[in-house]
Amino acid sequence: MSSQCETTGKHAAGAPMGFFERYLTLWVLLCILVGIGLAAITVPRDTLLLSVLLYILVPLIIANLWYESRPGISTYAVCCPPVAVAPVRTGSAG
Repeated sequence: MSSQCETTGKHAAGAPMGFFERYLTLWVLLCILVGIGLAAITVPRDTLLLSVLLYILVPLIIANLWYESRPGISTYAVCCPPVAVAPVRTGSAG
């Protein structure tokens, strides 16, 4: 039996909730507060800009160059496949 079936079976049988499930709202609130606390840490501007450059921009540029170097596949075609659009009729209905 899969774990999904076991979990569904426990809930259907009226099994008690676990510690994490019972206090899920408090866990979410705790994670939000920790996230706000981490966001309050001030980072020097040069460190922040260097991090953005090294961890975001450089990998995006490398991925874009790699996709463009592959024959027959463009970056736009990979992320946004073409969609057929019906022509729009203009004029009065006959």
